[in-house]
Formats: sequence, C-alpha cells, structure tokens
Amino acid sequence: MTRETGVAEYIAVRVHFSGSRPSDVTVLCAKSDGEVFVSASDEQVLCASFDGEQTVFSQGSVYLPVSWFMREYPQHYEGWARLVQGVRKAARKEWAQA
Repeated sequence: MTRETGVAEYIAVRVHFSGSRPSDVTVLCAKSDGEVFVSASDEQVLCASFDGEQTVFSQGSVYLPVSWFMREYPQHYEGWARLVQGVRKAARKEWAQA
C-alpha cells in the first residue's frame, strides 16, 4: 500500500544521530496509530514491497515503517525501539501544540 503524506496524517520529526558519522534525518510519525517511518534505500524499498509493507512518499523520499526494520535487522532492535519512543514523544508534543 502506498500513500502520499498529508499534514493531517503525519508529522515530520528531525532526529540527530551522533557518533562516528553524525547526521540529521527526518522521521515521520503517523497521527492515527503512532507508526514511525524512516527513509529507506532503493534495495530496502524493493525488499519491503515483496513483503507487502506500506510505503510513504514525502518530499522526494520513500519511507518504510520502523516495524519492518525491526524485523529485518533484529540486531538493531533496541536502537529502533529508542528511536520510536523518542519520535512518538516529540510528535505528541507537536500535536498538543497544534
């Protein structure tokens, strides 16, 4: 399933990753169920499409649900879980202020 993002459906949250290659990335959070989406590579999108995963297109990027990454990359499960928790918290604050 593919959906175009809309202001009413998703909120974009900027996340800073520190470490050996620090970077800022945009993560999407669905207002309806709190599902968190991160940008994906072409290879990841292809694999996820074979799995029947939902994709979201926004501002020229393709996003996949973090739940898919958690299943595909279980060695990083705890990091994904922390990311989801932080993004949902930030998104709730944004929605409360809107």
